[in-house]
Amino acid sequence: MGARRPPAPGSAELAAIYTELDALYANASCLNSTRCCQLRRYGHVPLVFEVEGRRAIAGVMRRGGRLPLEGEIGDCPLLLRSGACSVYADRPFGCRTFYCADATLPDGPRRAEVQALAMQLRALAERLGDSDLRPLTNVLDDAFDDDGKAKFSKARRRTT
Repeated sequence: MGARRPPAPGSAELAAIYTELDALYANASCLNSTRCCQLRRYGHVPLVFEVEGRRAIAGVMRRGGRLPLEGEIGDCPLLLRSGACSVYADRPFGCRTFYCADATLPDGPRRAEVQALAMQLRALAERLGDSDLRPLTNVLDDAFDDDGKAKFSKARRRTT
């Protein structure tokens, strides 16, 4: 049995930010769930810091090391045919917020709290030497080939 790999830098802090963000939206829902995952159709792609990209890629690796590529052309590569996110527990900050008019937010939009968490995320990224936001699709394109297979070995995982 091999030695257990140490957690990626910033992973515990990122998990804490995500947990707090999820708690803010615990009572939220969306009737058009996954519409925001139809990236080309709705003209937006989540922007991520490298620490978030690493977490999403790790989620793909834990579920077999391949992107599902089950959505329509232009959909998020992480979307399953069922409409669920294949890395739901590891989805980025932007995928955890309810920012459109379709969302039902019984506790309100929580903008100030979300902004504070976004600033914590930026501070974490900057401490890790990564202050650039990149489109999630670019991060995934760098890590996986057109067939959804990882381009890198487990020993060389990276998102840049």
